[in-house]
Amino acid sequence: MDGLKKDIENVQYIEEVDKTGFVDLDPATNRLALAQAMSPEELTAAEKRLKRKLDFRLLLVVWIIFIMNYIDRVGSHDLLQACVAV
Repeated sequence: MDGLKKDIENVQYIEEVDKTGFVDLDPATNRLALAQAMSPEELTAAEKRLKRKLDFRLLLVVWIIFIMNYIDRVGSHDLLQACVAV
């Protein structure tokens, strides 16, 4: 019964926090605390940096795949011609 009472108190606390609009800015308990504390300009700049970082990493992987595909096609053709010529 005591556990149920504690759960009810926690629910009431959460409902009260929702009404006040309180946001927990402690990074230890809220993973989005840094983003929630940013101004709209800072958030836009952080999103832009993140997009560039992701684009660069994806572009690098795609570029490596393209080069490996090219080497595989050209190399296998040259190898086939060398075997036929012998």
